[in-house]
Amino acid sequence: MSDDLGPLIGGALTESVSWRPGFWLNVPVGIAALVLVAIAKPAQATRPGRISPAALALLVGGLGATVLAVQEAASWGWDSPLTLVVLAVGMAATATFVVTQARVPDPLVDVRLLRRRAFLGDVAVNGLVQFGLRAAVLHSSLYLQDLLKLSPLTTGLAVLAMVLPITVAAQLGGRWFDRAGVRPPVLAGLMISTLGMLAWTLALPYLSYPLQVPGMVLTGFGLGLTISPTNTDALSRVAAADRSQASGVLQTVRQLGGTLGVAVVGAVVLGIEHRGTQGSDVQAAADAIAVGFAVSTAAFAVALLAAVRLLARERVAADPAAASEAAA
Repeated sequence: MSDDLGPLIGGALTESVSWRPGFWLNVPVGIAALVLVAIAKPAQATRPGRISPAALALLVGGLGATVLAVQEAASWGWDSPLTLVVLAVGMAATATFVVTQARVPDPLVDVRLLRRRAFLGDVAVNGLVQFGLRAAVLHSSLYLQDLLKLSPLTTGLAVLAMVLPITVAAQLGGRWFDRAGVRPPVLAGLMISTLGMLAWTLALPYLSYPLQVPGMVLTGFGLGLTISPTNTDALSRVAAADRSQASGVLQTVRQLGGTLGVAVVGAVVLGIEHRGTQGSDVQAAADAIAVGFAVSTAAFAVALLAAVRLLARERVAADPAAASEAAA
């Protein structure tokens, strides 16, 4: 429901007021979530621990510098000293964070969970899917508004061609997962979404929204079969005491994948057409976005390969301790 209403409400606010109120909508939603959690008081497994300022600085600084370098490479130049230095610092800090977190007894992010093949498969699929998806959604909105000249509200309606199939397929994917485990729905979903992204990519240079709809529908339907089962399977493959850490690893990789996807695809698009969708050559901008979409399509294809190689063939055990042992 939120995925369906989000583009519509955001488009209406942007068209009638400004794009800024869209961000403020997260404030009451966050407050409502905190209130509901306080009322529900869900059971939780806790363990002692503390947040290491040094580890936090390495994580935030490393990821921030890496994303900044990739994002600004189109304007700084990929071979400029500034890009290379910032990228090297970011990658070194991130690598140091991963190595140290694997050795300390009380890690900020328990990267040791990634040694479990099944959990690693779920995390890799989520990260790669977000890499391709967020970049596609962002550039699709720019394409519809700046190149096809649709209003923000109409753009929100147009995006429903991808969002609504996600909602429908998520229900089917969840039931399929309950019956057969994670591999069947996810492999089918990734094959469908990869083909959908390819069809969507091939339609972009023609500057026609109707030609894009079949690809958008296929992409959304495939994602619906993929996202829910991998999230559920990931958390089901660790013991209850480790689920907070598992959730943290999963969400970190998801957010990092999406952020890097926007940065990398944005750099590709701007590298081809320096003014992006703001230039006077609409066809050149459409062609550049199509190349960016090709990168997203490749990310989906790599996610499919990762799923084939890593996802567990056995269904998750009902007992958390057994699940943890099976995933090890």
